[in-house]
Order: sequence, then C-alpha cells, then structure tokens
Amino acid sequence: MNLRRHFYNNILISGGTSMLPGFPTRLLKEVGTRFKERILKGSSTSSIKVRVIDPPSRKYNVFVGASIIASQMKGYV
Repeated sequence: MNLRRHFYNNILISGGTSMLPGFPTRLLKEVGTRFKERILKGSSTSSIKVRVIDPPSRKYNVFVGASIIASQMKGYV
C-alpha cells in the first residue's frame, strides 16, 4: 500500500518553533523541491500534491496532545 499521497498531502506542523515567520512557506517550498527531485525525478506531472497544514493554534498543539494522553493514562499510574 502506497501512502505517499496521504503523507505529502497532510504535513502538519506544530510547536513553538513552527511560529517563526515564513516557516510554513519555506517548509512547503523545500519539501516540494525535494519531492520533485527525488520522487518525480524532474518530471512535473504528478497526482500527488504537497500541502503543509499550519493551524493558528499550532504553538500549543504539542501541549494539548500531551495533556490528552496524560488524561488517558491516569488509571495506569
């Protein structure tokens, strides 16, 4: 099963470092360039699209995810 399409189309960034100005744009550009070089080997035709998802709340998403896991682990500690 080839999951490349889903992975390249759903790059989700999170954490405080992702709030640097221009980070999502640069990541999209660099991943797109490497995708064209290594996967497409220079060809410009592909049904796979590269997409970077950068929600406004991404600075706190790491904390929110950890708190959800911690609340699920209460019975194990």
